Amino acid sequence: MLQLEPGKSLKPDQAFSASTDSIFLRKKQLSDDLWFGSPEDNKTVYVRFHRYPTIKNMESFADDLLKFINNNHSENLIIDLRDNHGGDFFVGLRLAQRLVLADSINWKSGVYVLINNVTFSAAMSNAAQFQQLLNAKLVGEPTGARPSGYQDMGSFTLPNSQLELTWSKRLYRFNDSQKDALYPDVTIKLSINDYINRKDPQLLWILNDIRSK
Repeated sequence: MLQLEPGKSLKPDQAFSASTDSIFLRKKQLSDDLWFGSPEDNKTVYVRFHRYPTIKNMESFADDLLKFINNNHSENLIIDLRDNHGGDFFVGLRLAQRLVLADSINWKSGVYVLINNVTFSAAMSNAAQFQQLLNAKLVGEPTGARPSGYQDMGSFTLPNSQLELTWSKRLYRFNDSQKDALYPDVTIKLSINDYINRKDPQLLWILNDIRSK
């Protein structure tokens, strides 16, 4: 079990970074919030997608990811959208656009997307899109955003006070559900002890599911 260093606290979005690093060797990294890695056999690829880069940077990242998958004949793909506050969902679609070209991936049952209650906005949108475009199985907890709702921020400035006001201007429906969240196919809740002890039962469920095939 991984232990916290004395005197250090654990932020929610850092809770599992040590455990993922112990399982997956980083192959390409744009930042601590966007990288991909794999175990030694390279059959499973893990993508940590916690913040949105520019479209240009995502295209370069996705090209390297596709090349790695094709060169190693990787079969399973895990995209981690937990604790992702959102951004431009078209950036996530560029990732999906590259990934569909990976012929070695088990598109029937080898793609997983991790979500939780801090999967917001564009991250929720991409989770729903990956479920459809990549036939991904959603694992974790319900998202922090509705699958049908307003996005795309507009703004204007009040003429006298110069205060800037913003609003969401477009209605999107990423599935037909009117539920209050995008719900996972496999629900696995986290406890406070999981955070304290840096256990990641959601990721471990996926790894066990892969091993069972």
